[in-house]
Amino acid sequence: MKKIFLLLVLFQTFFLTAQSASFNASDASGIFYYNVKEVVNKSKIKKDNIKLITTNAIRKYNDKIKEISFLNSFKFKELETLINGVSKDASTLSEDQRMNLRSKIEEIIVPIRDSVVKYEKTLNDKLEQSLSEKQNRKWLKYQKQQKRKLIPEDTRQRPNNQQMMNRRGQRNRRY
Repeated sequence: MKKIFLLLVLFQTFFLTAQSASFNASDASGIFYYNVKEVVNKSKIKKDNIKLITTNAIRKYNDKIKEISFLNSFKFKELETLINGVSKDASTLSEDQRMNLRSKIEEIIVPIRDSVVKYEKTLNDKLEQSLSEKQNRKWLKYQKQQKRKLIPEDTRQRPNNQQMMNRRGQRNRRY
């Protein structure tokens, strides 16, 4: 179910940003690297032994992701060329051509994304064991922010004014 939802979001972003932005396959597959110093600062880690454990875990994660990226770089370039070439005339594609394009994207992106998610899970498990509850919450918040940066600006959901008012607790408030 999650895979189907992610694919639908991916295709929606592809077709919505077809004219304005180019497709980045590594972003679509969730490949990014953590800055070790930034993680330590954002998670407010003070103890040297926990800093060492965190640093080693993040470096190991970054190495695995670099390996995945390197091994699939040809596939990414091929997919980016295909999608960016097709995006110029996306409205003229038949339903069969769109389905073939979707299956090609699924075939390449989904296994890579699954392996990235697997390494993220091992990283989170390792950090959860060594960090305090508060530090772990800060780490997960930081991780979520970094993942959000992968989504193109055009496709992020922007709340309307009423939702912003509700969020701030100012609904039905008189001044």
